[in-house]
Amino acid sequence: MKTAVNGLGLIGGSIAKELNRQASPFEVYGIDSSELHVSKAIELGLVRSTLSLDEAINRCTQMILAVPADKIQALAIDVLDRIGAHHIVFDVGSTKDEICKTVAAHTMRHRFVAAHPLADTEFSGPEATHLNLFRGKKNIICGAERSDDDALILVSTMFKTSRICLINLILMACMMPSSGPMISAEC
Repeated sequence: MKTAVNGLGLIGGSIAKELNRQASPFEVYGIDSSELHVSKAIELGLVRSTLSLDEAINRCTQMILAVPADKIQALAIDVLDRIGAHHIVFDVGSTKDEICKTVAAHTMRHRFVAAHPLADTEFSGPEATHLNLFRGKKNIICGAERSDDDALILVSTMFKTSRICLINLILMACMMPSSGPMISAEC
């Protein structure tokens, strides 16, 4: 699967690093507004190469939005405006409520998965990436009822069965329901 990671800092770069070490069908490409992040990501082998957003949409079937939280909303709309029914887009930002509200009425909302892997360090940028950042951590998937089944399955499977090994918590709304999340499975 050809995958574009938009944002090559700690979270996006660590996901790219994990996917690249798989003996799997992932071909990982990168997008980043920082020339320093782009050159470091290539130097560190995080991505196969870097692409523009248009090139990534033309070449890749899935896109991971891993830019800072204050940029995800605009980027999500921009990407959803350009994709087709064969694309899957998901974000890995930390602020789900505003992101979910921003994409709620979009005609391609069903191709979007709102994810929040609960992993972090005090460091940032491509040089801070590391394998096993996500191992045993939780991944919250929000508003699952608004995403197509194939998109949810791909995102959940990628996080659960790859060496990323996140425990998926599936929420049926952007806010935590009083009954709590459904836990999909552990590694």
